[in-house]
Amino acid sequence: MVQGEPLPADTQVMLRTALVVCLLSVVALGSTPGANAITRSWASPQIEAVVGAGLMAPSIEAFRPDDPLTSGELAVVLASVTAAGVSTDDPDRLVTVRELNARLVTAAGLQPDARFLRQTALLAGLSPTPWLGTETVARLLGLRINHPREQEGLELQLSQPVTRAEAAYSVARLLALRETDVRAVRDLVATFTVPTLTEPQAAVLIRALALVGAPYVWAGVRLAGLQAAAARGRARCRRCAPRPHLVRDERGGGAESASGARGPPAR
Repeated sequence: MVQGEPLPADTQVMLRTALVVCLLSVVALGSTPGANAITRSWASPQIEAVVGAGLMAPSIEAFRPDDPLTSGELAVVLASVTAAGVSTDDPDRLVTVRELNARLVTAAGLQPDARFLRQTALLAGLSPTPWLGTETVARLLGLRINHPREQEGLELQLSQPVTRAEAAYSVARLLALRETDVRAVRDLVATFTVPTLTEPQAAVLIRALALVGAPYVWAGVRLAGLQAAAARGRARCRRCAPRPHLVRDERGGGAESASGARGPPAR
């Protein structure tokens, strides 16, 4: 082709078409990064709910689901939900899973009930963790999600920074709570009592309560420790005095109640 000679008409049409396609692709990629991110998020419905309520982001596209939640962002949410001023010393500090749960339980008006749970376990000698009450109430309210097996990589420890997607799930649930939901949890917590426990029973409960709040995948990792604790409990049980309602049958195999009625084999 001679320099300066115009291109054939069909070639010009093809070039113009290719240029238009490239421009449209660039515009599409540059204008919808948030939309692509929200499509990939497991918490898309909850993100839509909180954004629709005017919380956590001006739009779905700007939400940033995988980013950690900051103290300043949580303060804005709590101020809106509770209609009370909430301050923070460091707005850029990252919020842990444990802190988010505790703050939302308080926002639901159930902090006294969470405290009651822990104090009851404490009085029973079960050495509860400081977060036993709030983590239990958080689950009763449905503020936490147990991710399916194929998404276990999303599970977080209590001490880890919570993601904005996890926070959106919890906040959306808080916004959806009805007074009857809160009352039902309060009534259920009020029935919590700890009966008189044998030493082995207490050992097992102490170990179990220490795992409250841990995701199931991480609790499973600690199963060996739980089995060891159960073994120590069984060893202590052999040194315990016989219980009045369960006496070993010396002729082997079974057990008898105090009244003499035959019972199932003792374990």
